[in-house]
Amino acid sequence: MNWFRSLMMSSVAAGMLTLAGPALATSNITCDAFEGAAVADILFGAGPVPAIIDVTVGTGNDYYTTKGLPDAVPLVIARAFTDAETVKIDLMDDQAERLLVSIRLLRSAGEEPLQIGYLQVGDEPPVGVTCIGP
Repeated sequence: MNWFRSLMMSSVAAGMLTLAGPALATSNITCDAFEGAAVADILFGAGPVPAIIDVTVGTGNDYYTTKGLPDAVPLVIARAFTDAETVKIDLMDDQAERLLVSIRLLRSAGEEPLQIGYLQVGDEPPVGVTCIGP
């Protein structure tokens, strides 16, 4: 998964360099599967209601993203909901014909919230994940 993390970090850095205008308040959650089978990075925009801006998911040698990166399976956000206790995201193919990725997280309150849940890609069985981030 090191190639995936390197790709994510370089694409985030490149994307931030190309932004013009006022700075946007954002935060992210990074999730890892219990057995190292998958990773996910979820970028949130700050505001009166947290909005999910980008999602990138890696499994084995494949990765999926809403960012339009080369060699990635393109995704669109079909449904996204977040509050103090849950995060629910459904991502579809770029033609919105089939569900490709589902992410469900439970969040505990506190200074450093605990976030656990599952990530499911396509018809594969869901994998348990733990996440860090606000």
